[in-house]
Amino acid sequence: MSRVVAGQYLGFFGIVGPSLTGSWAAVSIPSVWFRVLGVLPLVVGIKQLLQVHRVQWKSDTRDVGVFSIAFVTLANGGDNIGVYVPFFAIHHTRIGAILLVYAVLLILWCTAGKWLGKHILVLRSVDRYGHFIVPFVFIGLGTYILATGRTILAP
Repeated sequence: MSRVVAGQYLGFFGIVGPSLTGSWAAVSIPSVWFRVLGVLPLVVGIKQLLQVHRVQWKSDTRDVGVFSIAFVTLANGGDNIGVYVPFFAIHHTRIGAILLVYAVLLILWCTAGKWLGKHILVLRSVDRYGHFIVPFVFIGLGTYILATGRTILAP
């Protein structure tokens, strides 16, 4: 479990780094144009919602290293950069608190994942319906940014 958590943190910070850089650049654009950043998570959410693929998970008992887990986290989290950039830019004054909450929630999600992984009925439900949840979160965030982006950044 400790290798999984370490790999998740390493991969997560690999996603957060470019996201912070992008959000700092985004803060420098005129507030009138800021709402356009809401298109990024909106497009990602719609794209994921329209994709008709299903991932088939296979149980693998190989010993997986921290860097392998970090790489998978980074590769699977590429879309998150498009979501984090406008979110971090809108809430740039609270970025420390946001990252602290993310760090705490990451360990909670890993613990919950380990516990849920032992329950076959939960795994089947998540496998069947879980891929519908994330697109709606992205679409909601994109809509939020499009609707309130200028208001939040206005003096």
